[in-house]
Amino acid sequence: MTTDIQEREAVAIMPPSNVEAEQALLAAILVNNAAFHRVSDTLRSEHFALGVHGRMFDAIGKMIAAGSTANPVTLKQLFEHDEALAELGGGAQYLSNLAASVVTIINSADYARTIRDCWQRRQVMELAQEAIEAAAVDFEEGSGAILDKLETGLAKLHEIARGGSVRSLGEWGEDAIAAADRAYKHRGQLTGVPSGLVDLDRLTGGLQDSDLIYLAARPSMGKSALAGTIALNAALQGHPVYLSSPEMSGAQVALRALSMRTRLSSQRIRSGQI
Repeated sequence: MTTDIQEREAVAIMPPSNVEAEQALLAAILVNNAAFHRVSDTLRSEHFALGVHGRMFDAIGKMIAAGSTANPVTLKQLFEHDEALAELGGGAQYLSNLAASVVTIINSADYARTIRDCWQRRQVMELAQEAIEAAAVDFEEGSGAILDKLETGLAKLHEIARGGSVRSLGEWGEDAIAAADRAYKHRGQLTGVPSGLVDLDRLTGGLQDSDLIYLAARPSMGKSALAGTIALNAALQGHPVYLSSPEMSGAQVALRALSMRTRLSSQRIRSGQI
């Protein structure tokens, strides 16, 4: 009986991780880089339990920020001689195996949440372990100081959990410099997703990652039509688009898109006058 209890306790204190979720997320990103943008605001390389997975995530992010495509071929030269990757099996072949194993990119956000949750649990365990060791061994430090350190660490972790990953200005600066460099290399060209509206694209350089744009006007001024036009133009350029409308059904949205493409009024299409 004692042995069973000890075994259960040993399992309970193992740092939690989900390597399968990490593999699934990386596979989804390698197949479709758009999956990276779904998770990059809340997930960082240090959140991965396997260090090599974190380095892969970081390398993918830098390639995408530089305007390059991240896939097993482009990443191969970076990880071809990575010993940690070789231990997982096949070295650079591991990248190809990941991409080949992908089922869907739809669950990428769920994978990211699982990875982040495991990281947060590991952080809680680390803080608790440090407090336990200090309380048991370090008698030069008062119990109040130990408690304060534990509370501060947990408060920081709680803040990160509520507000997303904390990044330094230097890290954001690297992203800003990469964006500026990308814009410089594409002078006269769009660096974002095209809206299909020449004047708007000239002002914005295309729809940029992380931008939130509001279309504001009085009722019946064409806001929904404009948003639909932008969405359709982006989709026609091969960019994935999600359109949600509380005013129209899916069939009505499709009819409006058909009307825009054919330049026939939706009323005429609906009544068969074409």
